[in-house]
Amino acid sequence: MVALRTSIRNRYKINGSVCDDWVIMTCCHFCGLCQMAREQKARRR
Repeated sequence: MVALRTSIRNRYKINGSVCDDWVIMTCCHFCGLCQMAREQKARRR
């Protein structure tokens, strides 16, 4: 899931780091999933 989040962040040029991705996906997994889904939905328009 960290790799997927990093991939999305790189694809859409969102600031952050792999460490940030790891912390989000470890500490608040559901928040990270919601953020990824929201970015994917917003970019499809």
